[in-house]
Amino acid sequence: MSEYPKTTGKEKLIYVEVIRIIAIFFVIFNHTNQRGYVLFTLYDIGSPQYYIYMIFAVIAGINVPLFYMISGMFLLNKQDESIGYVLKRRIPKYIVVLIGFSLFHYFRHKHWQIGAFSLKEFLKITYSSGVIIPYWFIYSYLAFLMILPFLRKIAAGFDKKAFLYLVGLQLLFCGIIPMLQYRFSAGTLYLNNSLTPVFISNSIIFYPLIGYYLGNKLKKVEASTLAILALLFVVSVASSIYMTDYKIRLTEDIGEGTVSTFFGTTRVIQVIFVFLFVRKIFEHIKLPKIAGKLITSLGSCVFGIYLIEEALRESLYFIYDKIKVSMNRLLAITLYILMIMFLGWLIIGILKTLLNLILDLFRKRTRSVRSQDQIIDSK
Repeated sequence: MSEYPKTTGKEKLIYVEVIRIIAIFFVIFNHTNQRGYVLFTLYDIGSPQYYIYMIFAVIAGINVPLFYMISGMFLLNKQDESIGYVLKRRIPKYIVVLIGFSLFHYFRHKHWQIGAFSLKEFLKITYSSGVIIPYWFIYSYLAFLMILPFLRKIAAGFDKKAFLYLVGLQLLFCGIIPMLQYRFSAGTLYLNNSLTPVFISNSIIFYPLIGYYLGNKLKKVEASTLAILALLFVVSVASSIYMTDYKIRLTEDIGEGTVSTFFGTTRVIQVIFVFLFVRKIFEHIKLPKIAGKLITSLGSCVFGIYLIEEALRESLYFIYDKIKVSMNRLLAITLYILMIMFLGWLIIGILKTLLNLILDLFRKRTRSVRSQDQIIDSK
């Protein structure tokens, strides 16, 4: 779900693949409603399960920001890439993916009845709301690609001071102010939205820049920095849980839309910690070659898994319903998600292999025809 680096075989980038895998796990988890994501809402307010399961709901939100950070890490570094290349190569590729897989899900919703297909309806849905909700990410990624040339200009001068300033603004306007004003006014006071800088409230701008700095400008991850971030990570999650619990008790509303209000208020701390923690570990661990290949293979299939996970998830919920009877529900949904990831990895891996074979045959055929034409021309 982000531009894949060309140097996939280098061990120093294994941490990027691990981050992708963590992100796709939480993407799927985020789509499991009361089976996993908001499982805590099924328990009594104030019970141990209520708080413990809420922790996972809060942390799950690191998913998409991590993908944007990886994209920023690799794409904002390409200062010599032309606007034409972005418009002619990058954007069309994702438009094709959006239309192709939206068509797949459209027919799936129509129970594969060809006669039920309506081109007008399909184009209208794809243009407006999207065929399936999770594809909002592709739309936002296309928007990111459109402004990519401008973000690269910003990234060229994005140093440590700019990084800290941007993160500080985000924490202030998206975290501290919203929590304090809600808590001390009982949800009756809100800051004028026009005062919030667009750079910090827009994920397609903020997180790519953060990822660019952490992946390119930050040369070394200090243990002391990680220790501080670990502490802040705990504070971040705890503050989101406190505010979520406060709002639930205040409004007596435990619907998914209500309970998620404060999940992302200090998310930037969480994603920075996870990004740097994984980087620190895998930059200093020499994995067995087979482990590195497996991680790289799974990481390269993450975007494909995202494209088909809803189809797999919805068609296989009966498996979760069976295993949850004999084990803890959180453990059951975790195993279920891992199964979805494995099946998606298998399917996408096979499809990629077949596609590469077809492309190789096409290239060989094209070269053969050109060679024959050259021979004829020489005669």
